[in-house]
Order: sequence, then structure tokens, then C-alpha cells
Amino acid sequence: AIEQGAILRLGKHCEVISFSHFVPRQELLPEKRFLITPELPKVVGSRILEEQIRASGSSVHLFGHTHLPVDMTLDGVRYLQWSLGMQKEGTDGRACAVVRREGPTLVWDSLSGPGPYRPTMWGDYYKTHGRDPSVVDLAPWVLAHAEKAEQRRARLRGDPPQGEVPIGPQPDRSSKTVEATPHVARGPDELPGDGVLRAPV
Repeated sequence: AIEQGAILRLGKHCEVISFSHFVPRQELLPEKRFLITPELPKVVGSRILEEQIRASGSSVHLFGHTHLPVDMTLDGVRYLQWSLGMQKEGTDGRACAVVRREGPTLVWDSLSGPGPYRPTMWGDYYKTHGRDPSVVDLAPWVLAHAEKAEQRRARLRGDPPQGEVPIGPQPDRSSKTVEATPHVARGPDELPGDGVLRAPV
């Protein structure tokens, strides 16, 4: 970590850009209910790293690890993850589509300062939606992924096909007719109405 005293000796107009592979804050990761990999929050967030970022006087912090692009400003520091790829190209999903389409991004220009804000699926979602720990219903794409994974496991076990695997809250079919949903939302931009995911009534 860079000490604040060393920064001050460089001059009062010095801008600090810090880097880490690790994700310094939990807020830079979508809520667990949105994640296909539920273990991911266990390896995200570090008070020690966040304290180092603050002590250095960083105005921009670049990080990696999750391959979920995000551009967010939290408590006066801009956090940017712009993952350019994974070991297997094309396995990083819809969230990285903007990175694949646009390529590398400008972080800092010595004449004009910070590079432009980068719209990202999750950064934009959290600009308009707060985090609510009381909402625990899994997102439709997480349920769909879990169902496909269970079907793959059943095929490997040699189980006979049994149709759809019921996962999550099930509607009461005894009192009303429930129509099949023709489309499963694949990201926060495809959630209905106000974009907040709630349990079926």
C-alpha cells in the first residue's frame, strides 16, 4: 500500500489510481440471489484492502477477480472492473458483452483526467435499485441454471427423464390456473415492472 505521506511529497495535484486483483467491497458484486455461482461472495470484500485504498487517497481503483464489469462511485472513490476476457473466451456471459464489443477502456487521460463512465449491466442496475437483504428470492436465470444443472446430473446418474425439476417457491395450482412463462429473464434489465425480483404470489 502507498502511504499518504509519500503521496503528499509527490505534490498536491497528484492523482492516485490504485489497483488490485481482489474485489475490495461487497457492493461491487451483485447480490447473492442474482449469482449463478453462490460461493462468489465468500471471496469478495476486504476491509484491509479498502483501508489501503482510502489511506492512499485513491480517486480511481481498478480491480478484477469476478469478471463482472462494473463502474461505480462509492464514498468518493470510483471503482472500475473492465475484464477483457477469461481463460475460455465466451464463457463470461452477458455481463461482459459490452467489454467484448468495445475492447479496452480509457481509465485516465493526463490532459482531461478520468476516462468516461462505462455503462455496465450491474453498475447501471444498482444506480436505480437499492440492495435489500430481506429479498432472497432467486433470480429467474439462477433458477433456470440450477434446473439445467440438475438435469445434467440426473443424466449422468442414469435417472430416467422426469420433466421439469421444481426449484424455488411453487404457485398454488389448486385454486387458479398458472400460465407458463414464455421467457426467462437472463439479467436485471429483463426483470418485469420495477425490476425488483419478488416471490410469486
